[in-house]
Parts: sequence; structure tokens; C-alpha cells
Amino acid sequence: MTKRLWCFLSKQTLPFATPTAHGFLMRLLKIGKVGHTSWTGLLARYLPDLSLLEYSMQWYSASLLAATALLVALQRAQLKSTGLKSDLLNLPDECMQHIGLSEESLCDCAVEVRKLLEVNPSDKKDKK
Repeated sequence: MTKRLWCFLSKQTLPFATPTAHGFLMRLLKIGKVGHTSWTGLLARYLPDLSLLEYSMQWYSASLLAATALLVALQRAQLKSTGLKSDLLNLPDECMQHIGLSEESLCDCAVEVRKLLEVNPSDKKDKK
């Protein structure tokens, strides 16, 4: 059994080591000193999973999606704690240096991720 499985796997060209948003995000959470079990960390880990359901999100790279998830989670945490909405909150400098992306490159993806968090308009109709 093991020999047949090894023969099958050695002949395949499947991307077994493809980087995922989860891997990038866990690294960014560690670098940014955000606990992965904190409210912010949980939201950041949820957003890449939520993006798997949207076809429009497949065009973003895993690292860009992870950075955007952390950015949006930090913004939501600020909104939750202070009540002030701020789209100007930046990622920690250590994270930005690590991923090598600019804030401008996160903007389009951040808009899409924020749309995922909005309440579906059909839900409001059901509640009336």
C-alpha cells in the first residue's frame, strides 16, 4: 500500500506545498504581537476562510489576503473598543516590512474583505 501511494505521489505534479493565507496570517499575527485567540486574531483568522466563498477573492495572493485580513481585523477591533471608525489604521511596521507590500496595495483587497463582513441585504427583508 505504501509503495503504491509513494509511486502515485512521485508521479503527480500537484502543488503539495502551496502557501496559504493561513500560514502567512499566523506569521503576521506573531510578528505583530496579536494573539491568535484574541478577538482580533480570531476575526483575522476567519476572514481568509470567508473569502474562500467569494469568487472575486481568488485573484488576490495569499500574502495579500492575510495582510488585509489582519488590517481589517485591527480596524474592527479599534471600532469595537473606541467606537470610532478609522480606515487609516495601518499594520504594524514589522508586518509591513515582512510582507514587502505597501498600504496602497492593500486598499482594493480591503474593500472586498469589508464587503464580506457587511450584512446581506436579503437578511434584512427576512426580519421584517
